[in-house]
Amino acid sequence: MELTQEHFDKTLQNLVSKKDLQNLAGKGDLALLREDIEEIKVQNSAIVETLNVHTNVLDQLVKQTKDWNTEMVMVRARLDRHDQWFKQMAEKINIKLDY
Repeated sequence: MELTQEHFDKTLQNLVSKKDLQNLAGKGDLALLREDIEEIKVQNSAIVETLNVHTNVLDQLVKQTKDWNTEMVMVRARLDRHDQWFKQMAEKINIKLDY
C-alpha cells in the first residue's frame, strides 16, 4: 500500500479534533468527574485505614504466636527434665515405669 497525502487526509478525518474534545467534556462533566475522584479518594482512605488496622492485628497475632511457641519449647524442655528425673528416681528405688 502506498502512503499518499490522500491516505493521510482520510485517516485524519476519523480522528477527534480539539473542538470535539472541548464539546465532549463540558463544565458539568468536569464537575461530575471531580466529584467521582473525591469519592474515590475517600474510599481509598477508608481502605488504607482498614488495611492498617488489619496489619496491626496480624502483627499482634504473629507476636503472640511467637511467644506461645517459645513458651511451648520451654515447657517441652521442662517435661523432658522431669521425665529424666522420674526415670532416675525409679531406677534408684527399683520401680519399673511404664508409659
